[in-house]
Amino acid sequence: MKKVKWLTNVLIVLLMSCGMVAEAATATPTKVPDKATFVQAFEEAKRVSLAVATCAGTYVPGGKAVEYSYLSEYGFKVTPYSQKVNGVTVNFMVSTNQNPYKGKKMTVMAFRGSASKDDWKLDLTTGQKPFDPNDTLNAKKKAKATDEEDSSALPQIHKGFNAYTLAALQCKVDIDGDGVPDDIPQTLLKNPDRTLLLTGHSLGGAVATLYGEYLAAKGVPKEQIPIITFGGPAVGNAAFAKEYGDKVNLLRLTTTFDPVPASLQKLGGYKQFGKNQVYDLAGTYTDNQHSISYYFDLALRYFFNLEDQGITAGYLPPLPLTQKTGDEAPVAIALTAMEHEPDARFAPDIKHFVMEEYLSIFPSYTVIESNLDKNATDKNFRQLLAMADKVGAKYLVTLEVDRHRVAQTNQWFVGINQGIFTVPKGNMLSIDTHNTRVTFQQGIVQATMNAAEQCKNTVREKLPFVKQNQPLITREVF
Repeated sequence: MKKVKWLTNVLIVLLMSCGMVAEAATATPTKVPDKATFVQAFEEAKRVSLAVATCAGTYVPGGKAVEYSYLSEYGFKVTPYSQKVNGVTVNFMVSTNQNPYKGKKMTVMAFRGSASKDDWKLDLTTGQKPFDPNDTLNAKKKAKATDEEDSSALPQIHKGFNAYTLAALQCKVDIDGDGVPDDIPQTLLKNPDRTLLLTGHSLGGAVATLYGEYLAAKGVPKEQIPIITFGGPAVGNAAFAKEYGDKVNLLRLTTTFDPVPASLQKLGGYKQFGKNQVYDLAGTYTDNQHSISYYFDLALRYFFNLEDQGITAGYLPPLPLTQKTGDEAPVAIALTAMEHEPDARFAPDIKHFVMEEYLSIFPSYTVIESNLDKNATDKNFRQLLAMADKVGAKYLVTLEVDRHRVAQTNQWFVGINQGIFTVPKGNMLSIDTHNTRVTFQQGIVQATMNAAEQCKNTVREKLPFVKQNQPLITREVF
């Protein structure tokens, strides 16, 4: 990511002086709700997980992010867009999937947050202009003619965010995956079975919100264009929030001390709208809570917690530890417990993540150990081979997932050690060790995903029958 030092410092000073307004309850499930409420929360958590993964990849140039390699395994085709329109350079990703989910085909449009000098300039263009829902794709002259300050009683929006949004609306985009650019409003209106999930982080969240408002103004039903933002600032004044806030379905994710979502309100003349969920991230955990990496970690943590609660309540089936598909002999899986658990208050269960990933690639499998103590003396390698042979496996895959600190530093790594062996002889086909550093730009989930992808590539190489077996959105409610 390119850094514009002086602009960054100006913005950080401005934002850190603003503080965070508590707008809603924390997004940490505390008790199991009734079934109908759980179903709604669970489906929403699935969309949030998809949205945050797509947002995280927008910061990697050219669509080369590991997040997109991960999504491609589940049928998503990710296309990067970077175009300059009317002097504004827009950056976003479009992810299409032709596999319907609950009768709907999903496309995700994710707008990148601030990562260039031009982005920061738009962020700091905090003046307002009247919102004209009839701005068209060729409305440059019209927008210029109405670009004067107006009464605060009229709906007004952030000039910089609006300039970016109008430029994005002019980009030729393929949202149905056929390789041909679409008239997006008309495509959605003619195909009510397609959902366009609009999402973005920071500046990208503001653009996603306004993009949705313009589509809604053209008659697209708000149920067809859900909006999910992460650390997004307000986009307009109180009159805009009152008149247009309910025209879209907006879910805003924020952290406890992320200063950006409340920054423009502190300057005056801005008001947030939509549903707000706050991830409870302590100030002692990090002094900068705006990074998409934290949102990724907290979103997955929330999803896993909700999933566990659904299993406990009997709403969801437990993770299947045995599956038989076709004539292929099962692969035996043994997962070793971590020696250094990450702080469960703020970090997702990465062992849970890795287990679900591996179960999705084997047509047939049996988990012979899901929480093996590394120091256990009653489960040595030969005994694991015997257990694998007993269940009829031809191969044994051993996994050790760990998050560890380097000496006394604050540097953390996620590591996965993987072994692939024949059963019953125990001939070694491969040994893999992959460690990925956890950074401000690459959190726990992204580091885990990076290491897991490398290990899974080895599995595919050594076991040719392995494939991606499950769709991305699984675990249906009973």
